[in-house]
Formats: sequence, structure tokens, C-alpha cells
Amino acid sequence: MYKPMPQLNATSRTWSRYGAVALPGTYSTDPHLTGGDTCYFLAGGAYTWQAGLTLNGGLVSNELRPPDEPSVTATTAALSGTIASIPVLALSVALPPGSTVTASGQAFTVSAGGAASGATSIPVTSQAVTGTIAGGTTVVTAVRANNQFWNVNGVNCAGSFQPYPNSSGSGNPAIPATTYGVQVTSVRWAPYGVPSCSGPASSSCFLRESAPSMCRLVDIGGNQVMKLWVSNVPGATNYNVYVSSGSCAGPFGYLGQVNNNASETNQRVSGCAPTLARNASPPTPFNNCDLDSSSQTFNGNNWAPDFTIPAPDPEGPPASTATGPAVNGPAAHGPRPTRRNEDRTPAGPAPGGRPRIVRPASPVPPDPADDGEFHPPVPPPLPSLDPVAKGAWAALFGGPGYLLLATMVGWAIPGWAAFLAVAAFVGGFATLVIRMGDKPPRDSGPDDGAVL
Repeated sequence: MYKPMPQLNATSRTWSRYGAVALPGTYSTDPHLTGGDTCYFLAGGAYTWQAGLTLNGGLVSNELRPPDEPSVTATTAALSGTIASIPVLALSVALPPGSTVTASGQAFTVSAGGAASGATSIPVTSQAVTGTIAGGTTVVTAVRANNQFWNVNGVNCAGSFQPYPNSSGSGNPAIPATTYGVQVTSVRWAPYGVPSCSGPASSSCFLRESAPSMCRLVDIGGNQVMKLWVSNVPGATNYNVYVSSGSCAGPFGYLGQVNNNASETNQRVSGCAPTLARNASPPTPFNNCDLDSSSQTFNGNNWAPDFTIPAPDPEGPPASTATGPAVNGPAAHGPRPTRRNEDRTPAGPAPGGRPRIVRPASPVPPDPADDGEFHPPVPPPLPSLDPVAKGAWAALFGGPGYLLLATMVGWAIPGWAAFLAVAAFVGGFATLVIRMGDKPPRDSGPDDGAVL
């Protein structure tokens, strides 16, 4: 259903240099961002910049991204049967042996030796492919991408997350002891045509959800619970948590949420998104990150993964002029979020269709004879005339032509010559007029066009 554009928000706003989340409304002054500024998430709504918006630094965006975005690539050929390698666009990160890569919902284990950064083939433990995985399919790795969106322009605002074991106790019952794969998404309620909203979902309030983070493993022993810690991402008000038992191969089911109750600011961000070893506890205190952190304990009281609610589809790789697909969801209309990375309310039904993959047309080799200049085509030959038509045209112009030439050079024109010249003109003209009415025979079939 078509939704009209929301009304402009006339609420007067003042830009806060150290506020990580900006609100819609009318700003009377130009923020004039420079190289000393960092990250600003634009909450959903209409913005009016009465004095303009100058961006010479920092990062201003409405993009909702997860912590620890995974490195992704795409297959460069179809996969079927039993495979021991996956041909892909050049990797931007190295893949360690034993890590998991996923394509079209099927997980593969990187074999011994791994894959170096820049490699165009991922060696995997030999296994059969279910059906056919098309060329151009997104391949998600279990490695953090080098280029995190909220680090663009050096703003250093990207987030990270860490699952780690903790002791159980009274009122904090243990969960099943095993290794778990964990993914996180960022979520945020967004208004449409109203100043603000915090749920439930309606035509004026919808829930955005990012693509999943990379998968991190956590080892839970006996009498332990899982704690999940997040170095906050700009704009996220909560984080959805999905778990898989045993590895990062999946399937993943929805476990619960981590609430972000921090008042995010961005003056100090050098300590955000620390690199932590598997199972390590997060830093305490968490210094030099004004975006702050969020955490949640998952124990026997709230441990109930719902595998009917899988994680959203992954983000696609950047477009490539060689073979890389540009992965895009359908355009958003009104409050409906796009399927690309903000696809559904987690408590609702499982998502529908997969993303639409748009591939560039195959390049056409240039014509060696083409010099880049326009050359008009050779004109077709003039139509031939029958003898009667030729004679009529000659008489039409020949008679008057003779009289004109004789007058110009002073020739004496006998009476009979003058009569013949005039008769030739009249006869030629009459013949051409009469022949204009010529038609094809009635039994000649469909009309063949004009006839001279």
C-alpha cells in the first residue's frame, strides 16, 4: 500500500557536536563538520537545514550496522556435486583453517592451510553441495571485515561483541555445556509520520534490524552461563542474539535481546571495539569509548533458542566490474524496511524471499574496425523509372528548357518548334498526373504502399 511522505518536522533542534544520535527537526545553524568530528547517526524522520549542511569530516548516516561486520565475498562460478574449493572474488582478509564460510545457507569448513588475503579460491573440506549454488552468490566468512562501515573517514565508531562463559549460581542456573556459535544484529524502532516511537509495530512504527555480525565461538563448560557484551554501534537501541549449537555452521535460532541503555556520545572513541581472544572477558572499566557498552546474561531462565526465527540474510559484497554481484533488496515503500539488511521484526514470522541479485551484463568486446567516429551509412540507390515516366519527365522540363535557352542566346524560334515545346510540357505534365492514380491489381494481396 502506498504511504504518503511524512510531514516535515518543525521541531527546533540544536546540533550537538558530541551527540552520537541526531534527531529529526529543523536546525537553524550549519553543523559544519570538520576532520575533528566523529560519527553521527540520523534517527528516522525529516531534517531541515536552514543554513545548509557542510561535511568536511566525520561520518553522518542513517545506516544501521551490526558490531563486527563479517568479511563477505561472492562465488565466481556455480557450485554443484562434491567440491573441495570455492571460486570467489578476491578475499579482503585471510581465512584461518577450520573456520566456517557460508553460501546459500550451506556451511563449509576451510581446510588446512586456510586462504590468504587476495586469494580467489577458498579450499574447503570435501563435501557435497545440496542442489546448485549459483555464481554470484554471497559467501559469508567467520572473519571480521577490515572495512567496518562506522570506521569510514577514520571515525573509529564501529562496534564489536564478545560472548564469554561465566559461573552459574543461585538464581543464575547453568545452560547446556557445549560450544556455541553466536551472531548479533542491531535493532532500532523507527517512526514514520510521527515524532518518535518505541513499538509495537504499526503503520507508523516499525522495527529496523541490521544484517548479522560475524559469528563468534564461545565454550560453555559445566555449571556455566553465557554472558554477551557489546561495544555499542551508533544508532542501535537493542541487539538481537542468535545462537547455533556446536559451531558457526548453523542453523541459528533467536535467543533474546541485549538492551542498550547508554546515552551514546562520541567525543572519545579510541577504545571502542577492542580485540578480544575467544572466551575472554571484556575490559573493565571500559575506557575511551563514549559510545559505551551493553551486556546481558543468558542462563537457564532465559535460554530457549527459537530456530523458527533464523537470523536475517547477510549483507552482500560490493559490486565488481568483473563478476561481482550487486546485492540489493526491493525498494522500501513507506514504513516497510528493505530486505537487504533490515528485514523483519524478530518476534514475527520467519522472513520471506531471499535478496534479489543483480548481475552486470557480460562485457562485449570492442569492434577492431570501430575508430570511435560516426560514419553515415551508404545511401540506397535511387529508384529506377520505366520508359513512359522517363519520357514524361523529359517532356515536362525539356519543352520549357528549350524555349528558355533559345530566348537567352537569341535564336529565332519557328512557330512549329514553339508549338512542340508547349505541347511537350503539357503532355508530360498530364502523363505524370494521370499515372499518379495507378494502383496494383485488386487481386495482388495486401496494399504494397504508394506507386509512382
